[in-house]
Amino acid sequence: MEIKLTRHSYIIARQTGFSYSAIKSNQQLNDLSKSGRIDEARHIFDKLPERDEFSWNTMIAAYANSGRLTDAKQLFCEAPLKSSITWSSLISGFCKYEFDIEAFELYLQMQFEGQRPNHYTLGSILRLCSRTGFLQKGERIHGYAIKTRLDANVFVVTSLVDLYAKCECISEAEYIFEMVADSKNHATWTAMLTGYSHNGDGFRAIKCFRDMRAEGVESNQFTFPSILTACGAVSDHVFGVQVHGCIVRSGFGANIFVQSALVDMYAKCRDLNSANRVLENMEVNDVVSWNSMIVGCVREGFEAEALSLFNEMHARDIKIDDYTYPSVLNSFASMKDIQSAKSAHCLIIKTGFGAYTLVNNALVDMYAKQGNLDYAFTVFNQMPDKDVVSWTSLVTGYSYNGSYEDAIKLFCDMRIAGVCPDQIVLASVLSACAELTVTEFGQQVHATILKSGLCSSLSIDNSLVTMYAKCGGIEDANYVFDSMQIRDVISWTALIVGYAQNGRGKDSLHFYDQMIATGTKPDFITFIGLLFACSHTGLVEDGRRYFESMDKEYGASHKWFKQLPSSHIFQCVRVEQQPTNVDSLKSNTTSRRISAPTDHWTADWIR
Repeated sequence: MEIKLTRHSYIIARQTGFSYSAIKSNQQLNDLSKSGRIDEARHIFDKLPERDEFSWNTMIAAYANSGRLTDAKQLFCEAPLKSSITWSSLISGFCKYEFDIEAFELYLQMQFEGQRPNHYTLGSILRLCSRTGFLQKGERIHGYAIKTRLDANVFVVTSLVDLYAKCECISEAEYIFEMVADSKNHATWTAMLTGYSHNGDGFRAIKCFRDMRAEGVESNQFTFPSILTACGAVSDHVFGVQVHGCIVRSGFGANIFVQSALVDMYAKCRDLNSANRVLENMEVNDVVSWNSMIVGCVREGFEAEALSLFNEMHARDIKIDDYTYPSVLNSFASMKDIQSAKSAHCLIIKTGFGAYTLVNNALVDMYAKQGNLDYAFTVFNQMPDKDVVSWTSLVTGYSYNGSYEDAIKLFCDMRIAGVCPDQIVLASVLSACAELTVTEFGQQVHATILKSGLCSSLSIDNSLVTMYAKCGGIEDANYVFDSMQIRDVISWTALIVGYAQNGRGKDSLHFYDQMIATGTKPDFITFIGLLFACSHTGLVEDGRRYFESMDKEYGASHKWFKQLPSSHIFQCVRVEQQPTNVDSLKSNTTSRRISAPTDHWTADWIR
C-alpha cells in the first residue's frame, strides 16, 4: 500500500523524533485496522522498529472493535504505557460485546491505577448501565462526570439521557436534555425521542421529533425507527405517512431497520396495504418485518392472510424465530383450526423451538382458546421453564372454558410454586370464584392482592365487584366499587346486576341513574341487567319507563339496541299480570321492526 506522507506527518516526525518510516507504518496500521484487515495490521505492528502510543492504541482498538477481546487484553497488558485512550479502547470493546462485568471491572481498575476516564470511557460505561438497567451505578458515574466537568460533553450528555430514559426516569432525562440547549446533536435528540417512545409516551416523542426538525437537526437511521415506533404506538397514521416522506427524501428508504419500522408502524395503524407494499419492496427478507406483518393481520382478524404470510416465509426460506410462532398460533386459536394447529405444533418441535418458553406459552394459550384443555395441560406440564404467562394462560383457559374448579386448583398450585400472579390471572380466578359462588376463596384472593401490594387495575376491581355481588356480598361489592378510582360501564353494570340478583331492584335503578349522571354510556348488558332488575323485583312501571327511555335515548345511536331480541325483552320484563303493558312493549318493538328469534336466548351472566 503506497501512502503519501502529508505535511502534518513531517511535523509529527520532527516533534516526536520518530522516523518518517515509523509515521508511515502507523498510517498503514490505522488504515488496515479501519478496513477490518486485523491480521495484516498485526503483521505491520510486529515489524515496527519503533512503537509509540498511537501504535499500541490502534492495534488494541482494532482487536477490541472486532470482538477479539482476548487478543486485545493480552496486547493491553504488554503495552509499556497505558493512557486514558488505551483504557478507553479496551473498555469500549468489552462494552460493545456485552461483557458487562469485565468492562466495569476494567473501569474500576483504571481509576485505581490513577488514570482519569475521558468522555469516551464514561459514555461507554453509561451505555452499559443503560442496557443492563444499572441505574445506581449510572448515577455514581454521573456524579463523577459532574466533578470532572465532563457532564457538559455532548457524548456524555447523550449517554446520560439514554440511561435515565431507559431506566424510566424520564424527568431526569428531560432535565439533562434541556440543560444543554446549545450543544445537542442528532444523537442527543434521538436519545430523548427514543426515551419517550420506550416509556410509552408516543405523543411526546412525536413532539420531540417536530422540535428536532424545527431546530434543523437531521434525522438518521436510528432516529426514524424510534419515531415510527411512537407513531405506531399511538396509531398516528397521518404523521407516520409524513415521516415516511421524510425518510424517502433523506435517502434512508432502503435501510433495513427503517423499512422494518415502517412495516410495523403501518401494521399497527391498521394500514396493511401500505405495510405489505413496504414489505414487498424490501431487498432483504427481514424476519422482524414479516413478524410485524403477521401480527398486524392477526390483530385485524385476517387470520387466513397471516397463515399465508407464514407459508410464504417458508417458501422464501426466511429464518423463523421464536416471535413468529406465537403470532401464527394466535391465528389458529382465532380460527379454531385444530388440525392446522397440531401441524404447526409438530413443525415447532421439528425446527427446535419446542424448548422456548415464549413459544410454549403461545401453544398453551392456543389450545386453551380452542377448548383443548388436555392438550394445553400436556404442553404446560412438559415445559422445562414455566413463567407467570405460562400459568396465566392455563388458568385463564380453564376459567374461559367453564372448568372453574380446575382453574382455582391450578391457581393454588401456582402459588405453591412461588409464582407471583399478575392482574390477568387474578381477574380470571375471581371470575371462577364468582361462577362457583365460593366467597371464602374469593376473599382469600382479595387478601392476596392487598398483601402483595399489587397495584389494582380496572379488570381486577371489576372482577371483585362481580365476585362479591354474585356470592351475595353486595355490601362488599359496593365497598370495592366506592374505592375504585376509575370506573367503566362494566363496573356500573356489575353493581346494577348484583343488586338485582340480591332482590334490591330499586338500588339497581338508583345506580343506573347515577351511571347516566356521570356520563358513562350503557351497553347491551347494562340494558338487559336493568330490565332483569325490574322483572325480578316486580317493578313493572319502572321497567316500561326505563325501556322507553332507553329506546328514546339510545335506540338511534346503538345498532345493537335496535337488534335487541323482543322475546328476551318479554322474558326480562315479566308483566303477565298486566297485559296492557305487554301490548305497549310489543307495540314498541314492532314499530322498530324487530323480528323475534326462533331460538330461545338466555343471558348466562344473569343466572
